[in-house]
Amino acid sequence: MTEDQASNITSAETQTATPANKREEPLVVFLAYCAVISVMVFIFDLFMPLGVAGGVPYVCLVLLGLRARSPNVTFGLAIFGTFLTIVGYYLSAPASTPWIVLTNRGLAIFVIWTTAVVVYQRAMSELALMHANEELEERVFKRTMELQDKESGGTNMRSGV
Repeated sequence: MTEDQASNITSAETQTATPANKREEPLVVFLAYCAVISVMVFIFDLFMPLGVAGGVPYVCLVLLGLRARSPNVTFGLAIFGTFLTIVGYYLSAPASTPWIVLTNRGLAIFVIWTTAVVVYQRAMSELALMHANEELEERVFKRTMELQDKESGGTNMRSGV
C-alpha cells in the first residue's frame, strides 16, 4: 500500500469519527447560550404570579445539554435550573394558596430532572455509538491493509515465477 492510499483511508476515518450533528462550538458560546436562557426564564419566572408553573421553562436550559461536549454537563444544568426554580419561589410575590404553589414548583423540578436523565441517556448512547463506529472503522482499516498486503504479495510471487 502506498503512503497516499494510507493517508486517504486515515483522512476518511477522521471525517467519520465526529458525528455531523455535533458541532464543536467554543465553550464561551455554549455558556452564553446557557446564561441568556437562564436570565430570560428567571425574569419570566419572577414576573409570573406564584401558582403558575414558571419553573418549567428551565427545561430549555437542560435541553442545552444536548449541545454539550460532556454528558455530565446536563446534570450541572439541571442543578442550576432547580436552584433558579427555588430562588424564583422565594423572590416572587406571595400567593394565596401555598399548596398549589409548592405543587407546581415540585412538578417543575420533576420535569427538569426527568429531562436531564433523558438527555444524559441519549448523550451516553451517542458516545457508545461513536466508539463502536470508531472501532469498526479501525477493524475495516486493518483488514483492508491485510488484504492489500496479501494482494501485493501474491502479485510479486506470480511475477517471480
